[in-house]
Amino acid sequence: MPKTAAVFAQEPNADLGDFKLTRRKHRINIVVKTKDGSRVTNAKVYIEGAGDDFKRTNTQGEARFEFVNNSKTNFNVFVTNDIAKYRAKPKENSTSPIVGAQAGIAFMPTSLNNVNSEDDQVLRTVVVEVDRANLLAGKVTLAADGTALQGARVYLEQGAGANSESETETDANGDYSILVPQPRAASPLLPGNALKIKVTASYHAQNRTFVGESKSIAVQRDVTEQTLDFKINELNDIDLSQLYGFNVRINKLEQRQEGEYLVSGDLVDLPENSDFKDDKFGGQELQLRFKNIVIKKSGLVNNRQVAKGVPADEKIDLLEKNIRIAAFKSYKAQLLGAEQFISIRRGENDTTGSIEGKVRIVDNSFNFPSSYMTISNQDFYLGRYADGSPAKMNIEVFRSNASTKGRKYTISKDQGKAIQFKYLGFDGESGIDGARESYMKDDSIHLFLTLKTTIQGNIPLRIIAGKAIITKDMLLPVRSNEPLEFQLEKWKVQSRSWVLAPNSGGIVLNEGKIFTNKADLNMRKMSIIPGELIFDKTDNVSQQLTVGGKANIPLHLNQGTELVFSYDADVGNIPGKGHFKFTLRNDNGEAAFLEKLPGMTHQGDRIQIGYISVLSNDEEVFGFSQSAKPITLQSQLSFTPGSFFSKPDGLTMNGTVNLHLPKLLDNINGSISYTASESGVPKLSIAPLSFSFTGDGGTRFKTIAAAGGQLYGGRGLGIAGMIQMPGTDIGIKANLVSMVTSSVQGEGAPAGVAGEAKAFAEAVVSQAADEAKKQAEIVIGEYRKQGEEYAAQLLDEVMKDENVRQTREFIENNLKTANDTYNEVMKLGQDGKQYYDQIAAKMRLAGTGMNAINSMIDGNPIGGFLQLNGVLRGALGIDIVDVAKQKTKQVAMQAVKAIQEELPVDNLADGMAKNGGGFSGAKFDYDFKTGRMFGALSMPRLVAGAVILSKVELEMLFEKEGWYFFAGADVLAPVPLIFPLAVGIGIGDHNTVTPQMEAKFTSQSYVKKLPKIFKENGFHGFLFTGRKDIIPETHFAVNFVVADFEVGFGAGFDARIYGSFNKASQEIGVGAMLFAHAYARMAVLGGVCGVSGSVDAEVGVKAKFANTGGDPSFQVMGCFSANIGARVWCAFVDESIDIGVMGKLTLCAGSSCNKGVEFEFTRNSGSCSKDPDFDY
Repeated sequence: MPKTAAVFAQEPNADLGDFKLTRRKHRINIVVKTKDGSRVTNAKVYIEGAGDDFKRTNTQGEARFEFVNNSKTNFNVFVTNDIAKYRAKPKENSTSPIVGAQAGIAFMPTSLNNVNSEDDQVLRTVVVEVDRANLLAGKVTLAADGTALQGARVYLEQGAGANSESETETDANGDYSILVPQPRAASPLLPGNALKIKVTASYHAQNRTFVGESKSIAVQRDVTEQTLDFKINELNDIDLSQLYGFNVRINKLEQRQEGEYLVSGDLVDLPENSDFKDDKFGGQELQLRFKNIVIKKSGLVNNRQVAKGVPADEKIDLLEKNIRIAAFKSYKAQLLGAEQFISIRRGENDTTGSIEGKVRIVDNSFNFPSSYMTISNQDFYLGRYADGSPAKMNIEVFRSNASTKGRKYTISKDQGKAIQFKYLGFDGESGIDGARESYMKDDSIHLFLTLKTTIQGNIPLRIIAGKAIITKDMLLPVRSNEPLEFQLEKWKVQSRSWVLAPNSGGIVLNEGKIFTNKADLNMRKMSIIPGELIFDKTDNVSQQLTVGGKANIPLHLNQGTELVFSYDADVGNIPGKGHFKFTLRNDNGEAAFLEKLPGMTHQGDRIQIGYISVLSNDEEVFGFSQSAKPITLQSQLSFTPGSFFSKPDGLTMNGTVNLHLPKLLDNINGSISYTASESGVPKLSIAPLSFSFTGDGGTRFKTIAAAGGQLYGGRGLGIAGMIQMPGTDIGIKANLVSMVTSSVQGEGAPAGVAGEAKAFAEAVVSQAADEAKKQAEIVIGEYRKQGEEYAAQLLDEVMKDENVRQTREFIENNLKTANDTYNEVMKLGQDGKQYYDQIAAKMRLAGTGMNAINSMIDGNPIGGFLQLNGVLRGALGIDIVDVAKQKTKQVAMQAVKAIQEELPVDNLADGMAKNGGGFSGAKFDYDFKTGRMFGALSMPRLVAGAVILSKVELEMLFEKEGWYFFAGADVLAPVPLIFPLAVGIGIGDHNTVTPQMEAKFTSQSYVKKLPKIFKENGFHGFLFTGRKDIIPETHFAVNFVVADFEVGFGAGFDARIYGSFNKASQEIGVGAMLFAHAYARMAVLGGVCGVSGSVDAEVGVKAKFANTGGDPSFQVMGCFSANIGARVWCAFVDESIDIGVMGKLTLCAGSSCNKGVEFEFTRNSGSCSKDPDFDY
């Protein structure tokens, strides 16, 4: 029977004539004859798959069947007769032939399995040979009292137990009759006389235990009917009527020790449920055999108070490996052992259980032609739905205590693999997991289809289709309003809806798109049949070009553009291999363009495409117009496209971006895309830009990768990043915010969007990006709130327009999630114990104020420098938060020291300056890498009531080695004899004493050296110094014509108190010193000759208490020194004389003293204030 028809049309729209279609059917002629060649009349014939009805053979022994079925190799034929049921009561030892209502040849019921047949209308003859039969009759009674048993099962042992093809049940009188094989002659000359057979009878009644009987008998060839009676025994001490809730007939029982029984028999009367039941093919009822099961008495009793027997094992393997069952309402199925044998398993208690195994749906269950779907070479197995365990295919089929209702079963090949089949000409494969797990429920199969075929050029298609619903008699059309998509080599094809049915002529795709990766071809209708992809010739492709898939962006063709879309059998890099081809070209070099897309804010901007030529294998030739110009996006970005990708989910273009900001490159790599939105207007997305630049003053900004870290709108943009100040490797979170301060259109926002978001989306009046007026800044924290605190005041143009101000707040609020700059900390030094927080900063990149002058520091423009405010925390030994909170102003200027930044400190003491200047404008240096802060402040005059301080100076140092603080001044108070007085105070905790520290700490003292304890152990304590000039330094001079005369003198008092508190030693000391000096000088003849002389005297005393390593001591030291000097010179003569004496007395008490009293007197030119041995 041909499956296709070929027609050659002479011209389009030609009449193809009539086609005669014939429904596909199987035609089988069954011939029943005996093995000796006699045709059997009136035999009852069943074919599994040809319906439930039987046919009887005619006088020629033939029965003809015509039917529709999908199977080709799996038809089972069963032939039986009714002679045993309609026999007349025979005379005893009668040898007459069998007679009755259905007289004919008596034969043994016979099966013929796996008969082949094609549904091609060809009549096939199948011969079934049967054995002639004799009749065996008898009675079944109870052994105890001879009571006749109705319903006892009697069957011929054929190796299948009670599933024998020759079986029956006793009537009300306990009588039975069955057919048994007639002995056959070995040859015509040697006739057979007898055939030994075995017959079994068994009986079941609830709550009682009956043990069947098996007997052997020799069937005589010449005796057409013989008699065999059975006696059934009953046990009264145990109830073995059920096995885990299933009814049983016991054929054999052996009592063992300790109350156990060894039992063999059949499970009978299996309970039906909505999913599975006994098939009863040809009138045969299902029996399940078990053998040698160990049974023991339980604590349960029946209504006769007899103990119930229960199996010793919770799982019992039966003797059957597979049996015939019915699945759902109309499917034929097989129950197979999950491993080898079908099993019964204990339920929740000893009286319940289930029969389990694998279930196979037989392919002859489907009554539709094989042209619809070919599954004859496949097995459909049921399994546990959505179960990933190894036991997935082992399911519960029958349950003794409850009815199984409407379960959903996965359907697959054995071991859970996908089913392979032919579906309306397509190669098919079923889905087996996840949302596409095929299943069977009630009376229908739900197959999730993956269809395969090849089309022009042997191009393979693989289509993940929808769900096919298959019933016993038909394939329902597969329709879907969900999109269908598949790959056409490297192209993608989608359709909004589709249908596949036996009468649809293949897969019909409606409202489809072909995505060529450059342009989208909108096709009203396409069809796929095995071997070909067909397009509707009425589609006008040139009027329906779009890009970006769901974004649905119109692609406009320039006048004169040529469009080609076709299958080319010889195109591409591989000769002889065809592909689909799409081409756009124009002689003027501009084939198509995009315009008026969201975000394109410069009127007249176009993305000009020069040419497109693309094959379905992704070979392409593509280029933008050579005269194309950059487009303006979001008012302040210039974008130059370099590559173009149109995908089903949107359009993407890669290229270069210019933000038109100083210091930035004008060719930053960038990417923009357009995707679909709920409003129908394509949505613009600008991929995060990655760039860095170094601004004025050496501050470096670098973008960071963070979700939501870059925002682009018509009025402004925000970019998250980090800054690094010059000379440091510390990174601080910062955001670049650029706002367009030009007037706006007010029409660019999507409908329904209000407030800040609407303003954010609006575009400026049409102008190129490089012409937009804007204010761009790097900002950190509360930079606006602390604006008045910066070293330079810059005009904020954004505040002039309320909409622009709202937009900036919208951008900054949305950037907080990605890059919160409000809690930044700047560490000083590697240990991080000193740090700078509450940071607020800004650095202007574009806009007004770039030439703002830094009058506080150096008078230079700092508008483009980073200006930063904050609070210093954790400075060693001093917390200056309360003193300088929000009053420190930092400007990052690379012109200052290479790794330092200058920090002006404002108005620490201006309130008492009395027009003397105060501390305003004093400077500190920060070294962020080492954490060192050094400051030196001074002021000429400070008035505090009646007390006047002059020559005030302050110095402090904070670094990892320690810290110190020194202050000194000349003090004038209305107390005669004491004031004026020079005083100094130094406190600190520093490991080393440098010459600079010593000079600073003794700057207010007559003696310019520190106590030895500080030089040896570091400065860990305090020092107070005071100096009183009793006779202020006085001198006068007289100049004569021939001689000059000068005299000077002075005297004063110096005192100090100090304490050193090192861990190893502690020392407290008090010292005082008187000093006086005078000099005289006279010179004549302009200094050619002269004489001079001087006298210096010092008397000092010191007392100190020391404790070194737990050894205390007290020491008093005294020192006096006097020095007289004279000099005479004239012309070439110069003579001088110096005479000096110094005496030192030391008194010491304590365990650490070497000597109690020590006196030393020397003649030299030394002095007490400079002598290293006098520890003043």
